[in-house]
Order: sequence, then C-alpha cells, then structure tokens
Amino acid sequence: MTLGQRIQDHRTRLGLSQEGLGDKLGVSRQAVSKWEADGAVPDTDKLIALSRLFGITLNELLQVEGPPEPAGSGGFFAVRSGAGSRPPGSSPPHGPPSSPSWCCG
Repeated sequence: MTLGQRIQDHRTRLGLSQEGLGDKLGVSRQAVSKWEADGAVPDTDKLIALSRLFGITLNELLQVEGPPEPAGSGGFFAVRSGAGSRPPGSSPPHGPPSSPSWCCG
C-alpha cells in the first residue's frame, strides 16, 4: 500500500472529502488529490499534521518500520568476504601488506 493510498483510506475513514482534508491542513483539494495519486509527497509539517489528524504515528503513516533484520544479516554495513578477510577470532597479520605482483617492481 502506498502513502497516497494510506492517506485516502484514513481520510475516508474519517468521512472527509479531499476538500475537507485540505481545509484542515491549509492546502488545496488538488494538493490532497496529488498526494493520494502518489503524484506528490506532503511536506514534513503536513505529514505530522496528517498523522495527528488520523490518530496514528508518523511511522504508521509512512510505514517506515519494518521487521528487525536477522542477526548476522549485515544490515546497512555489510561486510564483504574474500581477499584480505580473516577467519573470525584470528589476529591481524604482522608487518606491511604484501604488494601485488604487478606493482612496485
């Protein structure tokens, strides 16, 4: 479900027209129509006002909270394995890293 669909669902649940919602938020009916059609996204202050008017949290309106990432999934900072990686618990190599054969004579 898109943000626009959630706005429309909550607006109709409250029995408001697009014009009525616009009046409460200080925007035009056309602005509400664009939001609901996903042609535009409300400004931050309007999103906050919408969440308060609808009686839901901003996270619920935006649906930004997903399920927690499973442990070890890497999340945002994924670790690449491969050249230069060490097995867990091993100590770093001593001395400078060796240069590749094509480098440095």
